[in-house]
Amino acid sequence: MRISSAAFLLLSACSAPAASGPEPTRALSTKSATRCAMLDGGAPVSGTWEAITPPQVNLAAAGFGVKAFVIDPNDSATVYLGTHAQGIYKSSDCGSTWSHVNTGVNGSQLDSGRNWSMVIDPTDSSIYTCAGYGPSGVWKSTNGGVDWTQILTSNITSVAPYHGFIEWIAMDPSDPTHLIVTFHGPCSPPAPSACMAESKDSGATWNITGHPMFRSDKDGVYILSGATWLYGSWIGGRHGGIWRTTDGGASWTQVSTAGASASFYHSPVTGHLFVGGGGGMQESADDGVTWTLTPHMRTFSVTGSGTKLFASDGMCLASPLTPFEPYFSASETSPKWSSLASPLMTSGGLFLKYNTDQGLLYSSNCRGGFWRAWSP
Repeated sequence: MRISSAAFLLLSACSAPAASGPEPTRALSTKSATRCAMLDGGAPVSGTWEAITPPQVNLAAAGFGVKAFVIDPNDSATVYLGTHAQGIYKSSDCGSTWSHVNTGVNGSQLDSGRNWSMVIDPTDSSIYTCAGYGPSGVWKSTNGGVDWTQILTSNITSVAPYHGFIEWIAMDPSDPTHLIVTFHGPCSPPAPSACMAESKDSGATWNITGHPMFRSDKDGVYILSGATWLYGSWIGGRHGGIWRTTDGGASWTQVSTAGASASFYHSPVTGHLFVGGGGGMQESADDGVTWTLTPHMRTFSVTGSGTKLFASDGMCLASPLTPFEPYFSASETSPKWSSLASPLMTSGGLFLKYNTDQGLLYSSNCRGGFWRAWSP
């Protein structure tokens, strides 16, 4: 069913190389584009929003509803969606129908935690996720989310909080075998209290690496390329904000004191970096060396379509808010942010991703559910 942005009121509660350029755009997949364009007899008109939460997911259950998600770069009609203790869901038709996919080896482990960080390998569609407040470690599936293996090695689990309590998973856009995870808590000796884990072989082996001293919820690392990374800390100030390393975490420089999320976006159009935070939207034109702030614009996730930028408010709470429109948009070439028309929601947009094949913006809104907008 199509739902217009003017007529719907939601009642349910509640990661580019420094030198070689931003995240690449991918060629149109004719197969997936055709499959999604035929939904409901054809693509809806521009700006149409649809609630597409898997019907198996109970948004009224205890917790935070739907969480992280990824689009398969090898078949962009395929979407994987994580939840709070309700497992992983897969759609092969841009979110129109869903299956509870983690039914094989260790599948039950993914049903017992919060899947709040997820990445996918563009070379073979392997999925990596965590299950916060559930089983520790990094979980990997190589067969479309059916079977899962915990891949964090003992040298990491022996010093990581709760044997690998993951906050964020990052994948190098120039080398998908290169992964970094940050932790939801301090590490134990002999590792430094502020530590991260890095793998350069798709998670087969891991080593401890450096980390800025400050840590809070919503923090995480973004890999520009190789040894050049950015670290976003939601809490701003002298110890928070944005930090940058060019030597793989051996040393860090604070490049912004404004709080930032870990959800960085590297525009393939301008090469500029964007990141949201509690204090506003930040933009960098020099690979994260310097940043400008658009204040008084609380945001969390940023994505782009090639012509437009989209940002989410990030108000993802256990209790419903007064219904509001949780999104912002701007031109990708000259960003001047304004509110984006959408259904009123009681839980702000958390993660955003844009599917350029179909012109679809996806939004994960915790207890507000999972949504898609056609060419917003």
